[in-house]
Amino acid sequence: MNDEDQRNSPPPPLEYFSANEPARVRARGLNFWAVVLVVAWVPYLCGIVNASTVMSSYSPPIIAQHRSGALLFMALGLMLAAASLIGFLRQRHAWGVASAALVVLVQLMLTACAGLATHLR
Repeated sequence: MNDEDQRNSPPPPLEYFSANEPARVRARGLNFWAVVLVVAWVPYLCGIVNASTVMSSYSPPIIAQHRSGALLFMALGLMLAAASLIGFLRQRHAWGVASAALVVLVQLMLTACAGLATHLR
């Protein structure tokens, strides 16, 4: 095509889509719950750091302060992961359910191990 043909040709048709189309709504929901699942690790890892401080400390004031912080952050991470699991279950997304269930299981196991280690002190 030369320049004159390009200027005289009609513009390409626009492709319109509905913002509330079911496939788009589902995709946005899946993306949201995937982000929540990843973000759930942030407070949980802060709780792990606090729990490791409790486990390696011999000072009662430090243990008292960090134990409640560890519990709070680990519980927040677990709640976010559980919310993500529920979100994936409601959307019936098998891979999302599997990954969120695995994260919840791993976080519960680590919480149990950290709790056991802090109570043995």
